[in-house]
Amino acid sequence: MIRERKIYRDALLEGKGVVECDNTAAKAETQLLGQAITELLQGATS
Repeated sequence: MIRERKIYRDALLEGKGVVECDNTAAKAETQLLGQAITELLQGATS
């Protein structure tokens, strides 16, 4: 699960979002998740 990855806990403790950190894998994962959610929402409104 995403919430179990260490980078997400670290970012929270630093008061940052994952995309503000230097972990490129976590950034990409978060961006893909956002893209998937956007696509689902757009499909629901069509």
